[in-house]
Amino acid sequence: MAEIGRFFDGPTYGAQEHAEFYQNFLSTGFFSGLNIVTSENMTVAVEPGSAFVEGHEYRNTSELLLTHAIASPTLDRIDRVIIRLDLAPDADRPLRAMVRSGLPASNPQPPELIRNGSIYELSLAQVRVIAGKSFIESHQITDERGNIDVCGRVYFPSKMTGQIDSIDVKGPSAIASDFADGFSRFYVSGAAQPSILQEWFNSLGVSPSDFGRNLDQLRVYVEVTANKTNTGIQTITIFDWTGSNQYKIYAVYKRASNSRTGATPWGKWHPQVFVVDEGENEYGHFIRYSNGVQECWCTPRGATVDVSSGSLFRSETETIPYPASFITSKPRHASVEVSSTLRWGAVTGTGDLTVLV
Repeated sequence: MAEIGRFFDGPTYGAQEHAEFYQNFLSTGFFSGLNIVTSENMTVAVEPGSAFVEGHEYRNTSELLLTHAIASPTLDRIDRVIIRLDLAPDADRPLRAMVRSGLPASNPQPPELIRNGSIYELSLAQVRVIAGKSFIESHQITDERGNIDVCGRVYFPSKMTGQIDSIDVKGPSAIASDFADGFSRFYVSGAAQPSILQEWFNSLGVSPSDFGRNLDQLRVYVEVTANKTNTGIQTITIFDWTGSNQYKIYAVYKRASNSRTGATPWGKWHPQVFVVDEGENEYGHFIRYSNGVQECWCTPRGATVDVSSGSLFRSETETIPYPASFITSKPRHASVEVSSTLRWGAVTGTGDLTVLV
């Protein structure tokens, strides 16, 4: 094991040492541009842009043309347009864009990316080369820059984000000045950090049972925007960890602080109202909100009146099912709208409105 300190005047440092340094705070991926578009015949163009590959910068300053091999006469294949880092000592061009051809097949697959000790590849796009076709059209190109498994955008490296969710975790009593200047965030697991998560729930005045879950089934993200001279804003999002519950978001709360200087405390929590469920069936349409409110719009119903003059008094009960059930026995408010043709129509009565849920 050795201690390493760099960079200082005097010693000579190699490219790999600089690459190791940059990987401390930048992940591999693309910065901007590098879209793949059609050109002529079997040629595609890589638009200007830049990427970061294992500590090394790739930059394309003008449209770069790349040519695909001719198509098979009978079977399609899928090629990939990639950026390849090749650290082999005899590599002609250590970092460049190129085409990697797939194999013709009845069910073609793109070539696997090479990622080993000396070669690292990012995929910018897949290009389906159609059997017997001598040119490439836009619909044959599938953009892969946003796919984090094969490319993705440059961000914080995983070794940094992993520490953010462990070392940087704080409780609700931490004041605004305890957080880093700018934007910071961390994640709290009810399974791994139950005592800390319970502190946050106590601060919010909620319980896992309010969401029908146990503590170990819940997670939160805490995000803080803070500045030494301006107001800090803290947001906490409570969500479910189980796939069977579709990782449901249960609640979002916000609070603010006057500044990050001194011991200025946070203000009170404010719940943010958002739609948690919405649906439609034969009985109508419903929307449920995170504050427990549910709104229903029932399917219109009709009553035929077979008279041409005089008044009609209808005293029968009309049952109108709601499209979704309520937790309480009755809704707080129910309203009925009536319209008619040819004659006046209205709803009257002296008794209570009965709501069946």
